[in-house]
Parts: sequence; C-alpha cells; structure tokens
Amino acid sequence: MALAEPPLAEGRAQHLEALRAEASGMAAELARRLEPSDELLSALRNLAVQADGLVPLLQSADPYLTLALERGAVGLLAAVTTPADVAKAERHARMSIALEQLRQAARDLAEGDAVGDDVPIKQVCRFLAEQLELPQAQIAALVGTSDRTWDRWTSEDERPVPVGEEARRIRVLARLVRHLRHSLTGPGVATWLRRGRPELAGASALDLLADPEEFPRIETLAARTRTSLAA
Repeated sequence: MALAEPPLAEGRAQHLEALRAEASGMAAELARRLEPSDELLSALRNLAVQADGLVPLLQSADPYLTLALERGAVGLLAAVTTPADVAKAERHARMSIALEQLRQAARDLAEGDAVGDDVPIKQVCRFLAEQLELPQAQIAALVGTSDRTWDRWTSEDERPVPVGEEARRIRVLARLVRHLRHSLTGPGVATWLRRGRPELAGASALDLLADPEEFPRIETLAARTRTSLAA
C-alpha cells in the first residue's frame, strides 16, 4: 500500500494508523516463521520504505517518536537485506526488533496527533482521562477545576467545554502526559507534575503551567523521561 502525502494532521494520523496496522499484521506472521517467505520479505521491505518516506512529513510531530520511526524503518530495511551468511535466528531477531520499534513509533505518533491544537478540546480531555487512569477528582485537581466540571468536560452528553486559559492548560497537560506515560504510571505522572524540580528553580511543572514561556522547558524535562525510546 502506497502512502499518499498527508497534508493535515488528521490525514497524517490515518496514515500512521494504517502503518501501525500493517506492522502488527506482519509481526504476527513473522513470529510464526523463522525463515520468512519471499512475499513477507518484500512486504517488510515496502513497509520500511513507506515508513521512511513518511518521516519528512512529520516535522511538527514529536521528535523522539519521529526518530524512533526512522530508526525502525532503517533497521528493518537493513535486517531484510542482511547477507545470507548471517544466521537465520539472528536475522529474524533483527527484523522482529526493528519491526516492533516501527510499529510502536507509528502508534504513538498517531496518538500524538490526538492532542494537537486542531483536535476538539473534549477529545483532549478524554485522552487525559484515559491515559492517566486516576480518580476523577485527582485529574480535576491537576487540571485546576472541580470534580463536577471535569465530569462535564469529558462527557459526550453535556455541552460545556473548557475555553481560554482552561483549554490551554488541558492541551499543555496532555502534551506532557504524552511524554510521561511511556515511563510512568498515572500516579507517577501526577507525582512528577507536582514535584519541585531543581531545573525549574525548585518549582513544579504545575506551578509554571500558567506561563506559556516556561512550557518548552517543562516539555523538555518531560521528554527526557523517555529518551531511551529513540536509543
């Protein structure tokens, strides 16, 4: 399947999801074969080329995940073209590892588009709730609102939505959670957000969320919790 150039985040997410689905199917087939068929090798090679071709279109996406996708694609292509004198088990392991890295990166990049500025704020609220898996009152406290208001914001049946500074804070939190969830549990994320940090002169991430100029520094700290993803 050739991936058309996706000009918008919505289209990009669809292509990433298609890439993830293809990778998952191939991973299942690869797991059943120590020596993949020529047809599967061709499909894996095409998948790697598709993923690598998508990288230049992800300039506004998460750089760590973009790098992970690129490394997965390059690694998969190298594994598929491994010289015949390499042991079958070693070649199979290389393909499996690279394919899984590609699959996870495509999945997480598609999820990253779920918190973009063009995504309805109610959808971002639900993303936060699903990812944190904390009691509603605790999430409301992180967001800076009441339990009842948070319930309305995440409800599909009620119309009230956060606006202005409230909406900005939720989108910022969602972007931080998108990084932190890779290495921390929901309670761990909440602790990270509340803890004073020497890099922030003793302030916590929550203390500084109201200042848009501080967010790049906070997001950099959050991203460091998962730098091993692209290693």
